[in-house]
Amino acid sequence: MRDKKIVDKDGVQFTPEEVAEYENDVWDLRLVDQNPTVKKAANLKMWNKWGKRLGLPHPDDK
Repeated sequence: MRDKKIVDKDGVQFTPEEVAEYENDVWDLRLVDQNPTVKKAANLKMWNKWGKRLGLPHPDDK
């Protein structure tokens, strides 16, 4: 099986541990209550942990 490769906005590759942690966080995000307030808080928490490093736009930016 091929190793998954994820790189951040600066081209730095995630370690295997970081890839596993990121995948777990994405999976957990799918299980969040669908209440809009709870969902927004979960999205912000995920963005604070990974979004800046990946260069993703802030969830509140439209």
